[in-house]
Amino acid sequence: MGLRNVFFLSLLFNTIENCIIQMSQERCKCSESYNKFYQIEIDCSNEMPTNNIQTLPVLQNYLKSNVTYSILYKKKQIHKIANYSFLNLQIINLDMSENNIEIIEKHAFYELKNLKILKLSNNKLDKIDFDIENFEFLTQIDLSYNQIKELRSYAFRGLKNLEVLDLYSNQINLIKSEIFNDLILLRRISLGKNLIENCRNLFSSIADIHIFNLNYNILETIDSNCFTKSHFKILVLTLS
Repeated sequence: MGLRNVFFLSLLFNTIENCIIQMSQERCKCSESYNKFYQIEIDCSNEMPTNNIQTLPVLQNYLKSNVTYSILYKKKQIHKIANYSFLNLQIINLDMSENNIEIIEKHAFYELKNLKILKLSNNKLDKIDFDIENFEFLTQIDLSYNQIKELRSYAFRGLKNLEVLDLYSNQINLIKSEIFNDLILLRRISLGKNLIENCRNLFSSIADIHIFNLNYNILETIDSNCFTKSHFKILVLTLS
């Protein structure tokens, strides 16, 4: 039941680093200004209608604009995230994994410039059309277990602080070399369980990748310039 029956909860003037709340924001007061939050985590699933909803509701109707959130909204059978769904909100961590998301409109994440972690795994996305260009604080993207077939050259443009990119278990067969040009801090990338046939100079702009997973593809050859200028701590390959 969590804290559903609590009328008012005050957590001001503590040294809280992690706050997980499963109650209405009208009844919870745990301002970041008076604590040492690493993360304010709100499971907002119970605060929004969930019956037969196919498009994510506009969250500013349910959350406050002057609070920094980490949003979990999983297993709600959402099919679509429309433009401006997060308008006027401060969100640092957005987890919408394990839905049925097929469509994310271009400006769905408009104004989420403070976003650090984006998780969209276990959905039904077949392309990356949504705009996250120049999200300078974004460090992790999880798009694993979708149906993505192609990575467009501008998909990750301007993400200069991205460290983790997970594209495991999609249907990617072609990767253009310029797609990773701006990912200068990328440390971990998973492209395992896709349909990649060859590897040509993909990471010439990235000097220090810690973990690179290409397991379970249909690789037959690896060109000598595939990993030019890159240094790996762990390289995982399965050649068929």
